[in-house]
Amino acid sequence: MSVKSEKLVKNIQEIQQFVAARSQQHKTFEAIAQTLEKSVLSLQAGKLTLQIVSHNPNSATALYNLLRTCDLSAAYQFKVTPLASVQLTQPEPTAALVLQTNALSQRYPLTTEKLAIGRHPECQILIPDSYVLVSGYHADIQPCEADSHQTHTSWRICDLSRNGTYVNEQQVQDCQVLMEGDRITLGASSPTATSPELFFEYQPVVDSNNERVDSLVTDCDVLCWVMNPHTVLTAVEQQLLEKISTARFTNLLVIADSSDSLHQPAQAADLHQSINAWLQSISPLDVFWLPLSNLQSDTSATQFNAAIQQEEKFFKVLQSLVKRKPEDVLAKRLTTQVLAQLGLVERLLDLDEKKLVRSTQRDAAKLKQPGQTPIKEKVDIILRQIQDDKATFFKQAKDKLKQSKVDLLDDYLENSISYKIRRFVDQLKPHIVKYRGRKYIQLRFSTIEVVEPKGAKRKLLKPETVEEKAIDANTALMNFCRSELSWWADEEWEILCLSPQNSLRELLKKAYEMLHSVPSVDLNRSLFQPEQNIDNQTIFEEAFAMPLSESRYREASPMVYMLKKIRSQWMQFIFMFSFLSMVGVASRRQIMQHILAPVVNAFKASPYVSTVVLLVVLYFLFRFLTRLYQEDRDLEREKEAEKIRNNLRSYYQALAKNRLVEKLVQNLTTALEVEEGRVEKILQVAKHQTAHVTSETERNQAPIRKRILEYEGLQKELRSDRDKLQKLKKSLDLRSS
Repeated sequence: MSVKSEKLVKNIQEIQQFVAARSQQHKTFEAIAQTLEKSVLSLQAGKLTLQIVSHNPNSATALYNLLRTCDLSAAYQFKVTPLASVQLTQPEPTAALVLQTNALSQRYPLTTEKLAIGRHPECQILIPDSYVLVSGYHADIQPCEADSHQTHTSWRICDLSRNGTYVNEQQVQDCQVLMEGDRITLGASSPTATSPELFFEYQPVVDSNNERVDSLVTDCDVLCWVMNPHTVLTAVEQQLLEKISTARFTNLLVIADSSDSLHQPAQAADLHQSINAWLQSISPLDVFWLPLSNLQSDTSATQFNAAIQQEEKFFKVLQSLVKRKPEDVLAKRLTTQVLAQLGLVERLLDLDEKKLVRSTQRDAAKLKQPGQTPIKEKVDIILRQIQDDKATFFKQAKDKLKQSKVDLLDDYLENSISYKIRRFVDQLKPHIVKYRGRKYIQLRFSTIEVVEPKGAKRKLLKPETVEEKAIDANTALMNFCRSELSWWADEEWEILCLSPQNSLRELLKKAYEMLHSVPSVDLNRSLFQPEQNIDNQTIFEEAFAMPLSESRYREASPMVYMLKKIRSQWMQFIFMFSFLSMVGVASRRQIMQHILAPVVNAFKASPYVSTVVLLVVLYFLFRFLTRLYQEDRDLEREKEAEKIRNNLRSYYQALAKNRLVEKLVQNLTTALEVEEGRVEKILQVAKHQTAHVTSETERNQAPIRKRILEYEGLQKELRSDRDKLQKLKKSLDLRSS
């Protein structure tokens, strides 16, 4: 055996190991292994295979006997195949049921007969007694009746049991046609310790219809085709002709049985013409006219010599093929044959991978069905969404509250509490009160109050029923702060929680709708209602250290005030007279006499009129001094009241900023935190309610997920096998070249 043949044998043996390791997956692998073994034996023998084919068995046998007479047995091994024995039948696909029990599996091939499935001993597919949910005669599996649209046999399963038969977790009603990869569970929708699972395997036809015709060309090195020139080509011969043309088989020898034409020389030309018409597309090495039947006694010498020449020519062609390195011819043919087997293995692997992909897609589709979607995943998505919305809302709410507080305490804004307190304090009016003989100036706030007479019936208000009531400054200011800050806090809470957009109410409404879409969540709608109001009144009911809203007031009597004014004016006159006397204008006596002279003369001339005039002057002087007194008194009171206002203003502005607003904001923040905790509690309750359903769903889906992982593992193994197969093919191609 040549070095090239030895390398080829080694390569084929590697392929044999690859196929043998997977022989349990397909019965076809066993046939491939046998073919590879024949190839190895052919290489070790070193002989070319000469295939004799003919539709006439006698002609093929005659040629075989003729070849045995010459010395070609050392170089050729002869095979004879009558074409009449080749049947062009459509092979049927193979199907089987595989019973998986623990780590063991039992394969039951399906036939054209009905098979019984159950625990009864007479059942062809026997189920162990440990599967108590399976009936004695649980189901039948049988081939379907073929119709005009079917090209292959299909199988169906019919339920005969009490506990039911399930295909892909769906209960069978009467009968159901099986598809490749279907899972059959007996007694329950999913496999358990008491309900087994069977897998339906369906292996379609891999080989073509003309498999045996192909082997006539691929399993030989030299093909001798014995044909009868007087008959029309049969269907098998037509297929053989097409195969030779397609494969471009070169070592073809055509032998025309000329036994009959020896006695009819006139037809020889016509026979040659008809054979050449048949063989135009295949281009054989040569065409030999051999009388394969014994020559008759009346055969002419010319015809006898022509037949001898054809035989010698035929033998020389065969001998020349042997002299052209027959091991190369053999290696080339066997390499092609092995590559064809590897192609078959590759198609089988592709088929297995497609089956696994379909099974994986089918199980994955079940997980995505509305009734099979994992509730845990759905709840997790909803809870994450609500958590994100909650975090976003409460962060924005606290930021809004912080900004609103800054605006409330900003002295430069009209809506700030400091500005409002300042304007309210400006409205406080001073009042003089007497206490234990002393006068006090006190700031008060005047309000309008409706007073109804006792026993009066209800009627329209009259002016006399409206009275003005004054309250002390501290009470008025505390009421004002309570009113303004409570209104601000209520408004802020309403904006944060009850506004139409971006509020706590909208957050809770959305959370309720999302959780309500989960069947396992059952929460009361009242849990999703925010608090309507917050009690902020306790903040203003504390015992605050009130500032003084009054001050002791000393005011001069009108008479004293007038005397002081007269004295002050008289002192001014005396000063003026002294100044004039000092400058030498006149003495004080002279000036006084000069001023009083007209008055004295007037009194002397008309005493009554002068007296009246003097009284009028004194009256108006008194009125003037009284008005001055009142103006000065009011001015003094306002100055004292402004001191009290400044004190009250500073106190209540500081009280509002440093305590009241801080307490209100703290109340609002605490209320937000309570609402945030309530939302978190709702989420925890929803998660707890779905825990049971989630665990049950996951338990039901566990077998499906396990199968998907197994399918993925098998797909990975198949991809690895394909990589190894490609390496073997590449190695075979390199060694053959």
